[in-house]
Amino acid sequence: MPTLQERFADLAVDAPVSPVAPGIWAEGRRRARSRRIGTGVVGVVTLVALFVVAGFAVHRASSPGYAGSDSTPALPSAIYHPSPWLSGWGDRPPGQLSMLIPGKRGGWPHYHWAMVGVSATTGAYHYLEIPGCLDVDGLSPDGRHVSCFAGFESGGHQVINGVAIYDTVTGHVDRWASPSGTLGLNTVTWNGDDAVAFRAGGTSYLWHFGQGDPRPIPTHLTLRVGATATAGLYLSGRDGFFYLDPAHHGQVQRVRLDRDARTITPAAISPSGLRLAAVHRTAASSTLMVGDVAREGRRTRLAPVRADVHWPQIVGWADDQHVLVVNQVSQLDSPVPEDPRARYDLDSVDVASGEVVRVARMSDAQTSWGAMFATSLLGAPTRDFPAPPHPINQRLEAGLVVGFLLLGGIALVVWRRRVRA
Repeated sequence: MPTLQERFADLAVDAPVSPVAPGIWAEGRRRARSRRIGTGVVGVVTLVALFVVAGFAVHRASSPGYAGSDSTPALPSAIYHPSPWLSGWGDRPPGQLSMLIPGKRGGWPHYHWAMVGVSATTGAYHYLEIPGCLDVDGLSPDGRHVSCFAGFESGGHQVINGVAIYDTVTGHVDRWASPSGTLGLNTVTWNGDDAVAFRAGGTSYLWHFGQGDPRPIPTHLTLRVGATATAGLYLSGRDGFFYLDPAHHGQVQRVRLDRDARTITPAAISPSGLRLAAVHRTAASSTLMVGDVAREGRRTRLAPVRADVHWPQIVGWADDQHVLVVNQVSQLDSPVPEDPRARYDLDSVDVASGEVVRVARMSDAQTSWGAMFATSLLGAPTRDFPAPPHPINQRLEAGLVVGFLLLGGIALVVWRRRVRA
């Protein structure tokens, strides 16, 4: 008989072969370790990419080192095109402003026109966010109030039926709605630092905001065509202008032009009321014209200023000798806003000698022609404020975040499948 040892040997020979490959435990541990390492690498790379995007976005959006809020108010020596992704002032009043700049503000899902307020003391750029304001219209001469059109949204359209005044120092908003429900949009002008004039329906008004409702005035306000010191300048027929003098309780002052001068282009009267500047524009040229305001009953004669300015846009007078204009320094054949070659300066023109001195560098036509200035600062020295930030497009930022997360997820799935294979 076979011994027990021989029986065990026979059973071992006849035993089925194990389906488990040799070293499977070690292989399993190796694969698990590879999956963990791959998952960690993909996670770290994804996090690093997200941190890079976040850091880049924060860097682009960070505000420069603005000057202290107790600085002397001034215009900036360089005026920049505002980024669509600048932040707003929010509920915080911006304080005295030096200028307003129109900009296409980024949003979800599309852009919309808005107005950037530039601080007169720090040079900071932020979008104005005024409650109940449908569209910003102007800046007071001292830069402490903003006028805008008030109304409501109806069926996807804006219905403008009144005026709102925003105090940039306190944040208070005065509102007035027209009884007729209509407002002459191109009749709203400043009348000093604390009043506006406008026409609503068939009635003209002068509103000292903060002192009750607007009061009707007998003067029929026409189209605004410029400014005189701290008051708006209106068109009077085909050959003249008039304004409500705030220094004489709204008394009407009229200026009649020489019969050869027919213009409705922007014009401005000096702070003393003694000089008038206007622009004679044709399809081929644009000429800065200046004249001494004639006494009542006589006509004012305008003469061209022999100055090296091209397609000038009048901003206002610094004093009786110097008028400020937006000058197209690229000297193109026409004022084409879309032309990328177009460059602009804010220049001071000596109307006697024709000397042109740059006051501030400007950017594109949208910024240069659409800017509104606190006219009380036109004769003051400018300051070198820092450039505003240029935040990254929030849509691009969100797209990068989502894209890196997707790439990380795909890389993780591919790696785990490859290890399992």
